[in-house]
Amino acid sequence: TKLPLWFLDLEHSLPMKNANLTYSYLFLSKTINPNTNKFTGRVIGDQQKEKGKTKQAFCRGEEREFLAWLKKDGHTPHIPRGSTFNIKSDFIKKGNEIRNL
Repeated sequence: TKLPLWFLDLEHSLPMKNANLTYSYLFLSKTINPNTNKFTGRVIGDQQKEKGKTKQAFCRGEEREFLAWLKKDGHTPHIPRGSTFNIKSDFIKKGNEIRNL
């Protein structure tokens, strides 16, 4: 099945590439104020295991960001998709990754 053009345009802004996607959600509101706490966001993706680290998509503003745990630092917590999450105020940012959570 060929994906619609609007979805391909949207996919460029999202941390996902899935040609078999059956449905997705987009949340908009005129009454809910945006999050103003720069240390709080919502986990929007499943964990992605990579060589030497684990990443998980994280939404707290307009940037595309990931929570990242390095294998050498030990345990990676299980954070269900959709959960709110607070990062430490002394976090480290490497590219689009948030470390030292």
